[in-house]
Amino acid sequence: LFANVIWAALTAWIAFRAIGYAFRVARFRRREYRFPVPVAFELAEAADSDLLLVTDVSPSGCRLTGPGVVNRRVGDHIRGALVLPGGNVNVQAKVRSMVPDGGGVGCKFVWHGLADQAKLELFLYGSDLQWRFNGLTETLPPPIERFMNLFRRARRRSNLAPQHWVPLLYRGAAGSGSSGVAYLSPPESASDGRHLIALEEFPEGAHFEGQEVTAAGARSIDGHLFADNEWNAQLSPMHVYRWST
Repeated sequence: LFANVIWAALTAWIAFRAIGYAFRVARFRRREYRFPVPVAFELAEAADSDLLLVTDVSPSGCRLTGPGVVNRRVGDHIRGALVLPGGNVNVQAKVRSMVPDGGGVGCKFVWHGLADQAKLELFLYGSDLQWRFNGLTETLPPPIERFMNLFRRARRRSNLAPQHWVPLLYRGAAGSGSSGVAYLSPPESASDGRHLIALEEFPEGAHFEGQEVTAAGARSIDGHLFADNEWNAQLSPMHVYRWST
C-alpha cells in the first residue's frame, strides 16, 4: 500500500507538471523559435548613435534593448543592420510590443530581400553558438556515470559554464588592423573571470579593444587576451580567451 501511494503521487506530480507546461506554452504566439544569442544592432538614423542589443532573435523578429528604443512606440519602424560575424545584415524592424520595466521592444522583421534573410538564417541555423553559450546539450550522463565521475580526475572542460554574453565590436589586437564581432562575458556572470569568444585567432597577451554592447548602451573597453580553449564549431573554429584588464 505504501509503495502504491508513492507511485500514485509520483504519477500525479508528473501529470501536474505536464498540464502546467501545456497551459504555459499555450499563451505563446511566436511562430518561430527565438535563439538566445546576443547580436549587436547598428541604427541607420544619424541622430541615434548608440548601438542596440538584440536578444531572442529569429528570422521573423527579435527584442531590441538600449537607449535608442526608449521613445519608440508600437507601429514604429527601426532601420538598421544586424552585426554578425559573417557581415552585416540590413533589416527593418517594426515595433509590435513594449516590454515592461525597461526591457526594450519586441519587433517583427520586414524583409525587402531574400538574401539578407538567408544570411540571418545561416547564422542562426548554421552554427551551434546557442549550444556553446548556454551550455545546452541533447544528452545527460546516467546517474551511475555521474557518480563515477566524482572519483575521476577533473578533466579540462570543452564547454564553458552557462553565462550571459554580450557582443563586442572589436578593432582587433594593436597593430593588426583587424575588426569584427566577438562575444564577452560580463564580470558578474563569471566567478573565475571574464571570457571572450572570437572566430579569429590572436597572439598570446595581445592588447584588445572595442565597444561592448549592453542593454544600457555601448561603452569602450580594452584588455589583454590569453588563450584558454578552442571549439570545433560548425561555422568555423571558435577561440576562447581569458580576458584581463
